[in-house]
Amino acid sequence: MITSESQYYCSVTSEEHGEAIFATASHCKFFVLVADNRPLPASISKAEALKDKDWLLPLLKEVNARKGKLLLIRSDEPLIYFVDHFNNRYCTHNYSNAFNAGVLWDDENASWQNRPFFLVCTNGKKDKCCSLKGLPVFKALKKVDTFNAFQCSHVGGDRFAANVLLMPAGIYYGRIKMEDVPALISATEQNQILLKNLRGCSKYNFLHQAADYFLRKHFNDFSIEAETEWLAFHQHADYYEATAKFKGQKLRLKFQRIAANDQYKLTCSSSIAEPHYQYQLLQLIHVQ
Repeated sequence: MITSESQYYCSVTSEEHGEAIFATASHCKFFVLVADNRPLPASISKAEALKDKDWLLPLLKEVNARKGKLLLIRSDEPLIYFVDHFNNRYCTHNYSNAFNAGVLWDDENASWQNRPFFLVCTNGKKDKCCSLKGLPVFKALKKVDTFNAFQCSHVGGDRFAANVLLMPAGIYYGRIKMEDVPALISATEQNQILLKNLRGCSKYNFLHQAADYFLRKHFNDFSIEAETEWLAFHQHADYYEATAKFKGQKLRLKFQRIAANDQYKLTCSSSIAEPHYQYQLLQLIHVQ
């Protein structure tokens, strides 16, 4: 029995309670990844990188204003990655002490790449589960060395550690363990999603992530590049109806957002138990 805060691990509790992880990925319009070789901070506003990168805090504010997500990644190379997950591509920019963020939004000559790489949240200063679960997975990915991998700052969802992001597709994975790494590598090589660990794709909000998950399972299609075309979305209290095209077929879904009966602390440092929510498919039909 857990008797003290120091013995509490949110990721262990979440898994023991069987909490579903799909439709939990952070939603954003793009990612900006700033390389720095120092330890990851509890929050970017407290990063040591601010001491010699006076452009970092204004960049963070600009990214937030544009509905993007800025992450620090541990690397010796002075690079900034701009990740366009809607088009599964990214470009890099060398930075100096006087980086001009304007090139991220207006570079008509950007050299786009699409070679997959991984980000692993190992940010123990934010939540101890992230380092406890994330570091072994990061080391396992580096040992395989099939795709590049970086440690990164907080991505959200402490209780789903180890959290791994597949870039540039913006796919969030949760509860990755060292023994999952070969399957993760194999799926990525085949341009497939590892469904059992899928939290969602960051280009969708939670509701669209849930609908996308149900559609993929219905068609047994886990291709990274599979696209859902949303035609309509309606909310009725905690019930949702979506009309979409997937694999050239038009479908209507009805699903429900429900609160689980049990409550617990959703982060290691939380002081209160909170509810968590899951999505249940009620109906999926083909329409003309």
